[in-house]
Amino acid sequence: MEDEIKFLSLPDVIKYTIVYLDKKDYESLHMIENRALEQAITDYNKDFSEVCVMIYGLRKLISKKHIFETEEWTAYQKRIIENLNLSLTNYRDEDLSKFNNFIKDTMAIIKDADRKLGRYVSVVIEDGRIKLASTAYAYGLSAAQASDLLSISKKQLMAYVGITKMPDEDKQFKSIGERVHLLDVMSGVNAGDNK
Repeated sequence: MEDEIKFLSLPDVIKYTIVYLDKKDYESLHMIENRALEQAITDYNKDFSEVCVMIYGLRKLISKKHIFETEEWTAYQKRIIENLNLSLTNYRDEDLSKFNNFIKDTMAIIKDADRKLGRYVSVVIEDGRIKLASTAYAYGLSAAQASDLLSISKKQLMAYVGITKMPDEDKQFKSIGERVHLLDVMSGVNAGDNK
């Protein structure tokens, strides 16, 4: 499945989200979230980043049995799916303002479900913004770019990065300079050839 999904349009992301939410398929939602985040970073696209935050919130809620097995969650899920279908309609009609409003409304529903059905004080949408921004930062965006893309303050991002092990880990992703150098090495070009 993951191999067949390379690039996803925003409507594709929403469609997959609806399907996996209905199935309560946490792992597939996580895969779609990762693809959406990659697309948001690659294109520096805030629409993708907002949808990514929304998916993060959904997958966190459906990963908790004490939430998704309640009657209240069934009502929340129905409202969320209705909102997502309406967002698709508005996207097809090229009304991005209404599309974004339905995504914001969906996040408000997720926040309400988290507040009423969750056991913890943390807020899933705000946590998602910070965690996804730290991932964008790890991918190579600057702290300012990552915080702007995910609509958090740079201070929030750096505070989170400071309490993670991320600075101690080997970077999974290379800088642009490192990638260019790697491409040069792979293609047989070296510093002596550039004279």
